[in-house]
Amino acid sequence: MQNRILYVLLALVAVILVVRASVFTVAEGQLAIKSIGGDIVDSKFEPGLHFRIPLVQEVSRFDKRLITQLYARSFS
Repeated sequence: MQNRILYVLLALVAVILVVRASVFTVAEGQLAIKSIGGDIVDSKFEPGLHFRIPLVQEVSRFDKRLITQLYARSFS
């Protein structure tokens, strides 16, 4: 009986950790960029709750107030 409770608790902790790693929030004054291996996948996130694939996708957040100038891409 005690082993069963232990396994249920371990499974519950594992599920909570996976869900926590899958969810990210974007605040009102933030810009978020989702990438896979350094390649940008998505960058148009509204403020709120969003999802990602843990260990595959990375999310970088930037303060919108710090982005003051747009730079043209240089193709050489």
